Amino acid sequence: MHIFAQVLGTHPLAVPPGLQLFKEGERILINAGENTQRFCLEHRMRVSRTRDIILTALNAENVGGLPGLLLTLEGSGADAIRIWGPPPLKDYFEWVRRTFAFLRQIDVTICEVSSPTECDLGDSFNIQLLPIKAAQDTHHDDTATTTLAPADAPAPSLPHKRLRGNGSSDVSQSPGFSSVFPNAVVPTCSPADGQTSVVCVGRCPDVAGKFDVERANALKVPKGPLFGKLKSGQSVTLEDGTVVRSEDVCEPGFRGQSFVILQPLNEQHVKQMTEALTRGSEAYGLDHLAHVFHLTDPSLVRTASYDALMRCLASRSQLKVRHLFCNRGDTASSELSFFPSSASLNAVLAKALPSLFPPCTHNGPSNGGGPAAMAVDEQEQPSGDVGNGDAVMRGASSGDEVGGKRRHEEEGEGEEQGDVAVAPLMKVTLSPPVRVGADDSSCLRKAKPTFSKKRLSRLDTPVVADRLAKCRQLHDQTPPARHPTQRCVYPRVRFLGTGAAMPGQFRNVSGILLEMSRTFGMLLDFGEGSVSQLRLIETSDESFADTLKRIKVVYVSHIHADHHLGVARLLSLRGRMWPQEQAPVLMAPHKMQRYYSFYHKCVEAIPHCFLPAEGFIIRPHDAPFTPPESFVNLTPQEDQSACWTVPCTDGGESEAAAAAGGGGGEKAPSCWVASRHALLDALGVRVASILVDHIPDSFAIRVAMDGLPDVVYSGDTRPCDAVALLAKNCDLLIHEATFEDGLRTEAIEKLHSTLDEAFQIAERTGCGYLILTHFSQRYPKIPAIRHHHTTTGDNAEDDSNNEAVDAMEVPPAADGPSLSLRDASVLKRDIRERTLFAFDGLEVPFVSLPWLPECFRCLPAILNALEEPSTD
Repeated sequence: MHIFAQVLGTHPLAVPPGLQLFKEGERILINAGENTQRFCLEHRMRVSRTRDIILTALNAENVGGLPGLLLTLEGSGADAIRIWGPPPLKDYFEWVRRTFAFLRQIDVTICEVSSPTECDLGDSFNIQLLPIKAAQDTHHDDTATTTLAPADAPAPSLPHKRLRGNGSSDVSQSPGFSSVFPNAVVPTCSPADGQTSVVCVGRCPDVAGKFDVERANALKVPKGPLFGKLKSGQSVTLEDGTVVRSEDVCEPGFRGQSFVILQPLNEQHVKQMTEALTRGSEAYGLDHLAHVFHLTDPSLVRTASYDALMRCLASRSQLKVRHLFCNRGDTASSELSFFPSSASLNAVLAKALPSLFPPCTHNGPSNGGGPAAMAVDEQEQPSGDVGNGDAVMRGASSGDEVGGKRRHEEEGEGEEQGDVAVAPLMKVTLSPPVRVGADDSSCLRKAKPTFSKKRLSRLDTPVVADRLAKCRQLHDQTPPARHPTQRCVYPRVRFLGTGAAMPGQFRNVSGILLEMSRTFGMLLDFGEGSVSQLRLIETSDESFADTLKRIKVVYVSHIHADHHLGVARLLSLRGRMWPQEQAPVLMAPHKMQRYYSFYHKCVEAIPHCFLPAEGFIIRPHDAPFTPPESFVNLTPQEDQSACWTVPCTDGGESEAAAAAGGGGGEKAPSCWVASRHALLDALGVRVASILVDHIPDSFAIRVAMDGLPDVVYSGDTRPCDAVALLAKNCDLLIHEATFEDGLRTEAIEKLHSTLDEAFQIAERTGCGYLILTHFSQRYPKIPAIRHHHTTTGDNAEDDSNNEAVDAMEVPPAADGPSLSLRDASVLKRDIRERTLFAFDGLEVPFVSLPWLPECFRCLPAILNALEEPSTD
């Protein structure tokens, strides 16, 4: 039986440490952190064959991708799956299922590991799961974990008490942080007082010796069933009474080897693991231990207690133990591109619009070297060296060439314990013993992948080259391009994910960062993997840390998983990096409050202050505020100061009034208001929400700050009067456009908008500019946008677009920033001429908006050239 393990993630801020075990076509997943399913999709690993998921700890790093993965498995037709992990796994899954992951067709069995448990995988292959629970720290300061009021608590008193933690506000001095960053370090695991870690001890089946047919014939054993019994190790009795033993006709077999998977969360866990594995070494087969997979935080690996654990394991085994360190957040492997497809697309976009698509840092140190980018086809596995990527954490060599594959052998493996260099996609054979070894021939090694040279050569054709030159000409007139030393121009909006439903190769799920100033940032949805996307577009570790500190409000538009699965990871990370900062405001549908309250109290600390989106629904000026029964934390006042006037309409249809909750009447009132809250007033931001035409409790939001443009985000919705009302006369409308115009029936069925419907809503609002996002993964690079002057014919769209680009006039160069986004010269242009379509990693300073729509109309010819059929 062939059993092997494959390394998935190795970087906590890209794809967290995890493994996949393969046994006769079945797959066992060890941890399901954020980006796990996207990583498997990128590298063509079929997650639909997963039958068991084992969680070594219950925190955002290990389970951040679990709900999305389960939804994908259900969609792929999987009928059953088992999930193993520490308490409170059952409660966690129940909250997930009840709140937003409504699994109906897949049978999920939760196996909570509160005592030693055997995970039987069939064919004599099993994994022993040992729970290790650290005692609760009685000196732990609870102030950092009591910031979320229970569902029945009163509103917080004001001024809001500043949160305090156990460490300094200086991120580099905070205690207990791991070395994810070489300078401003960040923890990879949450503080683990009282948390449980699960040790996995796997034992491969014994391998029978080779059956000798000649010896069986010499003993007059007849062919047929008796041969099979002898091969399986049984003795048989012949007709003459002769007993033939298996060892009489078979060569000596091999005893199955063992492996261990470790992820302790603190030194107390390490010591308890050492004791537990010492006591049960014989029962767990540690005398034949061959491999140890360390998912452990690197800072913990370097402690004396961890070294003692490793030496203990080595002393129990008769074999040479190979140690594979899979958590390499502090090494050069962090410079790898885990998603070559999106990185290749980003490279093309950065060539056309460099100030809008900053070079991706691939989750690595900003001062890391790395090789020059080499052209590889996205179908190929990246290869080549990346800095010191082959260097082993504890000093092992990288292995030798064997049969065309890099395989780590017994000799020359490094230090006495046999450390092995680890990289994503490395395969480690666990059984049969004669084939045991590590194969790194398919490992990720590329820092800056691009499309193949053949694909990129299509950009040199005259038409495409002309579009690219025109795009750069327009781009070079934007203020950020003209003043490159002032790159950070606020306000700006950055797109972390622009895809719909599930992650794709080129687009991650929804995530938008609205930065109104250097001190205030607001997230508009934050799907799975958004933390990784944010780190990817930052220029350094320090800027990433500063951006997390700047995020003061997190807004979730509705309960669909692709819009909020990254929130827990963000809040956990921010809370541990900046423990003395005021916790962010989390604004979401009220039904999600109890889920986040449970997560905060029972899984890991995610400091925040919850405000229900229902409390900010716009209403007629003279209508009383009537909050839903299910939420608290919002205390409306009777005086005018508790409301702000939303400049959203001067009259409209009665349907708009009904949508806003304002009752009937032939015309909507001329003045609308939304409630204010002191927490938001202290931040200088005002918000208004409205229910939209999607699933229940789905909202659009309007964000305003004094002296800055108003921004409206539609969330997921069908085109509706509510969005038109809320976005009236706004400066920037960010609207979903999930489907192309030919898929309107499907858009209606799934309660989304088409491109043309988004244009129509934008025209009704009188907005200054429109940015389209949330595109179906069926057209991952660019959707087909029809312009008002489109003619008929197969190539009419491309031809008309090229003519329009040729006729464009470059806007006059501005000497300084201008935020006049709705003046007469802007509004007289057709809405399609004021539209951008978003890409992952897009950064839009508002001051550049007058130039960008013309730039973006050059992109279809550029990107479509890469879509042409090819044989490479």
